[in-house]
Amino acid sequence: CIRDSAYSLSQLGEFDKAEAYFDKVMEINPNHRLLYHRHAVFCIETGKMYEAGEYIAKAEEIDPDHPRNSYYRALFHAARGEKEKALEIYDSPSFAIYSLLGMKDEAFRIGLEGMETGWGSYYLQLKNSPLYDNLRDDVRFKEILEKAKEQYEELSNFYKDL
Repeated sequence: CIRDSAYSLSQLGEFDKAEAYFDKVMEINPNHRLLYHRHAVFCIETGKMYEAGEYIAKAEEIDPDHPRNSYYRALFHAARGEKEKALEIYDSPSFAIYSLLGMKDEAFRIGLEGMETGWGSYYLQLKNSPLYDNLRDDVRFKEILEKAKEQYEELSNFYKDL
């Protein structure tokens, strides 16, 4: 599926390839909220903030009551360095939002809790996404990434025969 290819390529850090897939899937299915949210994250990761804001607004227009709208709106503001606005919009703990805001201790508290519940499926995102660049030099991030890799490999082995 083109949608999954776009998302997978972005998770792998293949942003140039992912962009073409995102554009194509938006042509095919222009009224899908999740596509706009995922495309917005892709735009945040690649520094296309104007487009990210447009995609978030479109997702909110399509499904104004969706509970994840506030997360993506806050992520957008966090990427722009608008700390108060981001935290006001989304008052739940978020590894990515805290990372973008440079709130390392808060991010790592969430990250370590996440490892306990299994973040193996997030390994590629943690490894490749610029959302976590503020954390990469910290030994705690390296520990989280290594644990996520172990969990990812366990999941891969478990599902390898499917």
